[in-house]
Amino acid sequence: MINYLEPKNNTPRLSLEKFDAHKGHMQDWIREMIQHDKSKGIESIQRSNDFFMDRKETYARLEGLGLPTVPHACTSLTDFLKRPKQYLADFKGLQVRLVVEPNTRKEELPTVRLTNPQKEQIGVKLRETIPNEARAHYSVLIKEFIPFAYQATIMVNKDQSIDLEATSPTSKSIQLNGEPEYQVRRDPMLFTYRYNFEDPALRQLLYRTILKVPHVGSGRERIFTPGYYELIIAKRSEDTPFQVFFDDYRTGKGFSR
Repeated sequence: MINYLEPKNNTPRLSLEKFDAHKGHMQDWIREMIQHDKSKGIESIQRSNDFFMDRKETYARLEGLGLPTVPHACTSLTDFLKRPKQYLADFKGLQVRLVVEPNTRKEELPTVRLTNPQKEQIGVKLRETIPNEARAHYSVLIKEFIPFAYQATIMVNKDQSIDLEATSPTSKSIQLNGEPEYQVRRDPMLFTYRYNFEDPALRQLLYRTILKVPHVGSGRERIFTPGYYELIIAKRSEDTPFQVFFDDYRTGKGFSR
């Protein structure tokens, strides 16, 4: 079954009902939500074993926060191989990306990514790549493939500092000389934003992207939901505005300082 949340004009916000039920200050709620660890940055988190991903749970977290996602479906590899055409039929007319990845860290298993694959070739490719005895340990993510203008990560820390790092498809690497291609930092004391680039239109776009992160309040009183976010900024066509689609959200040890 295909699932998605379309981007909306209104900014998703923290559940005030959930906060009001907590007997304490918002900062107490934030402290309980995440664990403190200054030793990891965004890059090290991406390489960490802690970054193991359960796609179904990931999208459930995103949808629970009201964050926009691309149309997607999650299933086991075993079930997908039984009826690939049935799963792909829900994405008729869309470009499709398949991500077939292990759901265990017990052994080194390959991840397979296919973009707009021929239906009759999918089963052959997966059976050639993934050993029969390992297929029970795999899950499949089918999602609409939208060529992105920017790929970004956002780290919201419990002190309300924010780190956004973004790259474009034309970049030679995600990081240039150890620095992100595009970087935005929010100062937790002054609540001002610093950029490592000058383009005013891009500054506005990335600032508006940060505002897509769930929050309460406005202006200097704005409090964002701490955690680690992955997203893309894309246009479905040249004559449509940029949209933000979230791909991951996490909290816990190592994801905020």
